[in-house]
Amino acid sequence: MRRSRSLALGAIAAGLSLLVLLPSPAHAAPGVSGGSPVAVSRDVACEQRIVPSTDSGSACDASDEEPTSGDATPLSVEAGVAVSASGEAAPASPASACAPAPREDPTTLETSPPDASDVKKDPPDDPTASAASDDAGLVESTPVTTAAAARLATASDDASGYANMYRLYNPYTGEHFYTASLYEARADCIAGWRWEGIGWVAPTTSGDAVYRLYNPYAGDHHFTLSAVERDHLVSLGWRYEGVGWKSDGSGGPAVYREYNPYARSGSHNYTASALEDTQLGRVGWRREGVAWRAAEHERLAIDGFWLITSAWGSLERYWVDSGGMIATSRLVLPSEGTGYYAYATSSGAVVRGVRDRGNGWAWIAEQNGRLAGPAGGWVVTRTWDSGNLRRYWISDEGGYGLARVGWFERDGSTYYADGSCGYVACYVCLRRSDGWYFADSDGRATRLATGKIGYQNPPGFYQVSAYSVLLPSYAHGYFTYVTPSRIAPDATREQCAEAFVQRAVEYLGTPYRWDYSMQPGVGVDCVGLVMQCAYATGMDLGEFNPYDHMATGDSGWHSHDANNLWNYGSAMHVPVSDRRRGDVISWNGHVAVYVGNDTIIEAGAPGTRVRYNSLWYLGTPRGVIRLFQ
Repeated sequence: MRRSRSLALGAIAAGLSLLVLLPSPAHAAPGVSGGSPVAVSRDVACEQRIVPSTDSGSACDASDEEPTSGDATPLSVEAGVAVSASGEAAPASPASACAPAPREDPTTLETSPPDASDVKKDPPDDPTASAASDDAGLVESTPVTTAAAARLATASDDASGYANMYRLYNPYTGEHFYTASLYEARADCIAGWRWEGIGWVAPTTSGDAVYRLYNPYAGDHHFTLSAVERDHLVSLGWRYEGVGWKSDGSGGPAVYREYNPYARSGSHNYTASALEDTQLGRVGWRREGVAWRAAEHERLAIDGFWLITSAWGSLERYWVDSGGMIATSRLVLPSEGTGYYAYATSSGAVVRGVRDRGNGWAWIAEQNGRLAGPAGGWVVTRTWDSGNLRRYWISDEGGYGLARVGWFERDGSTYYADGSCGYVACYVCLRRSDGWYFADSDGRATRLATGKIGYQNPPGFYQVSAYSVLLPSYAHGYFTYVTPSRIAPDATREQCAEAFVQRAVEYLGTPYRWDYSMQPGVGVDCVGLVMQCAYATGMDLGEFNPYDHMATGDSGWHSHDANNLWNYGSAMHVPVSDRRRGDVISWNGHVAVYVGNDTIIEAGAPGTRVRYNSLWYLGTPRGVIRLFQ
């Protein structure tokens, strides 16, 4: 019965604090074209158990029975379970579904899978149908000659007599892979495996051989000290790939082996962490004891390198340092081998483009991760915005620079740079807590006292503004509602007229109430509707306002503001024949908003609601009040 990798998520939900879940790519498994290869039945390694001794007898359990219903369902080992021998979590990393052969150039980014014909389609007989016994004759096994296997012989040739064991994870199949070859590890990462750092250190000149085998049907690797187990798996169709590394014969730190009977691929996990071994046992994996012994030796320093991969989602660059760890949340120095400064984020991906630090400064880097050089002043360049010429203020941090973002002052002028792009805003209106500003072609921002640039009504007529209207200081209480201005400082005449009309649309269905000019749904009369629409453009109508309109009472002067606006308002009068969208249509004792096509929006009479109506339903209007010239 096959269990999916989603079981691992359950393990985390169940409180497996050791696991660190990383996002998986959504595309097909790396190294596989046209779907997953046919896998062998249940456990191609015959549910083999490693006896906690180094006895050369059979380590293969011939039992073929399914786990009983009472068995806990084991959970797959996810990327991030990687734990060092000291118990520290190792970095998660990239990997391929079918252990791809190393590329000739491991620094070349390559994401295309191999040809599907490389994957064998017909499954072998059930590998659990028979098992090797202790006295079974050994099969003469010859390693398969592959690019990966050819390098195994030289992978451990180190003058120190020791080699790092690199650990990788395939997010699509759940398999962990181990190799003493940094070349092979890097090549597999290019193919999509996740780098999980150095699992342990193995001896290279002494000790017992650890055999490496590959299942071409499931895309799975297996490692064992047992020649019997090796030969039995070869007889079942596994490919023998030679000696992967050595086991310390002097009782070095244990490397544990765990088995998941439900997994088709990645059924075995190997770890130098007793904590990881224990945790996997608690969530249903079968703990199979000590697989072999690591060397009692510190990890060997490696030359740091760039890892370019989409194994964690989008295509990103990561820096693997001399300790085999992916750099995170720190500055990467040129002295590490990068040749330039870079910044590794908490995910490990280095900043490319702009990343706001949240303190008035932003990281800014080229697409290869190279941070901006130290400047200590203005920089005009096309480097950081897809070839667009931009202006930046770059600091001098002693080897690299940061971009100044947010509002800031330089040489007596005010500037603004958005934290998402890093460059100074130019020739644009900007909103600040104290009002609107306009940034010129050099980015110098000047506060707009009137809240408007560009289009404006002539002097002597009502003015539009991006600032909301303030009622007279004497206005107080309930009847003081003002629609906030919704136009930009550089709004055109057409944009102002459209804001006026759209506010009228928002009042449709509002009840008619004499002398009201309140929120939508509360109530307005005919001129009260016009007031609120004008306020949407920041237009102050002076004494024609919600407070005065109500304050003089039902028979007061301002209760007749529909006529007063025609007679005394500071707006242009035009004939009905010149009407256009956004005008105010006027009859004796009534006004309405003209929306075009001989249609008005009006608050008509008591007992009705704001509605559309015909321009002509009250007869020919006396004229048009043009608020926007």
